[in-house]
Amino acid sequence: MLRVGFYQFRPLFGQVDRNLQKILETLKQVEADLVVLPELAFTGYHFKNRAEVGALAEDPERSATLDSLQELCKER
Repeated sequence: MLRVGFYQFRPLFGQVDRNLQKILETLKQVEADLVVLPELAFTGYHFKNRAEVGALAEDPERSATLDSLQELCKER
């Protein structure tokens, strides 16, 4: 049986580290095989322009956010 869950919350715009910590703390307590997060869960919404998007974007090959999520998955 596959356990699927979702975590809906309001990410704070531009606060990637804070949003990531909130997600990690919450998911450490969740018993699920797959958890779906909201769109733009780490950066938040309401970008003013493309430059703002670029400033918050991460390269998936060197992403501290993805590294943290992968580590959580290995632990769980």
